[in-house]
Amino acid sequence: MLAAQRVGGGRLIACTPLAYDSVTQVIGPAGGFLVAGGHVLVVDSLALSSPVSITAVAPSQSVNLVRFRPEGLKFKPGVHGIGALVATNLDNCNVHPNQVLQVVNVTDSLSILTYLQAPTTADSAVVVKYKTYLGSLWVGGLLHHFSNYAVAW
Repeated sequence: MLAAQRVGGGRLIACTPLAYDSVTQVIGPAGGFLVAGGHVLVVDSLALSSPVSITAVAPSQSVNLVRFRPEGLKFKPGVHGIGALVATNLDNCNVHPNQVLQVVNVTDSLSILTYLQAPTTADSAVVVKYKTYLGSLWVGGLLHHFSNYAVAW
């Protein structure tokens, strides 16, 4: 798994809690996307070899957290080479202009495990298709497996 280097302060971003949301959708080899709360999951075409029932849970709490299941689901590089990515809306968060934000893999108790690689400009073009769901400020990370994800600086 490619993990990004930490570039920020190593703390989760404080956010105003959003309403709880949970979405389950089947995504297969054709790829697809789902929206849960302020999070968009994009699965590239051919990143999955068979249809999978995917659940995204966005709890209502003081960080923008999303839990993807089935836990540990892995993605192959797809047509666009990204496998899957998550983009998170930050309009409800206390973000300062000098903060470098990253999506992080966290434990159930919100300890940071790893920092996700940010999407490249080309990957970000894929996310822009879903801008309607993301608002004016967002951050993304490339997923190699399902777990819990939040935003840190």
